[in-house]
Amino acid sequence: MLLADTLDADVDPAFGEWPVPDACLAEDSSGYNFCQPAFHLVHRGANWKHWRKLRRSYQRDGEQALSECDTLEALIAFALGSSKRNATLARILLDRFGDLAAVCGASPALVHETIGLPPRQSYRICTLLRLVHATTVKVMRREIVDRPVIGSYDAVVRYCQALMADHREEQFRILFLNKKNVLIADELHGRGTIDHVPLYPREVAKRALELGASAIIMVHNHPSGDPSPSATDIEMTRKVTDALQLFDMVVHDHIIVGAGRHLSFRSQNLI
Repeated sequence: MLLADTLDADVDPAFGEWPVPDACLAEDSSGYNFCQPAFHLVHRGANWKHWRKLRRSYQRDGEQALSECDTLEALIAFALGSSKRNATLARILLDRFGDLAAVCGASPALVHETIGLPPRQSYRICTLLRLVHATTVKVMRREIVDRPVIGSYDAVVRYCQALMADHREEQFRILFLNKKNVLIADELHGRGTIDHVPLYPREVAKRALELGASAIIMVHNHPSGDPSPSATDIEMTRKVTDALQLFDMVVHDHIIVGAGRHLSFRSQNLI
């Protein structure tokens, strides 16, 4: 009997060693993405009917069948094993940070403070959340590597959102591009406070020359969530643009990312 058939049983299977058929491990198997989490959980006395219902919903309707709370609950279960409190922990984290992306991008200290678990359990949850966040960023970065960035603008915004939007302090990144507008380097050039980050035009120009860049895209985040530029943001952008013009380099854009929103200086005619 296949594992997928076993998971449809009305009673919990006996705990112990389960043979896992190759068919269930195939990437095109309908059970691949959800049977394995369920297999992991059943050894720990999970709420069987609850996980069976989620698995069936996932098989029928795909990922849209799972709410952000369901998804986060499954991640917590991987970190801690089965517990009825996992759903509660998921709701607490979503209430505190707003959405799943913000939870995965939250600092471990804030996650620990929010869930109030012993350090070892908090560490397990934080480690898994940070791995999910890192994986998301790396996947999105592949969408802008080795191709003209200007033609992949939406991918650039998604990458910057995933990388920076949920930080609690302002950060400034520079995307350095070659003559074909292909990404040469993506570097952090400043960390600041909740509402300010320093950026030095001379250092940006120096680094662009070292890399042989022909253009840059400036990116920074607003922890407040509002991507509207300040007078300081506009003035700093002008200074960097003027400094790079001396070396025939172009500032293609300055993107400010916030919570689920962004602003492009280019689209607002600020460059």
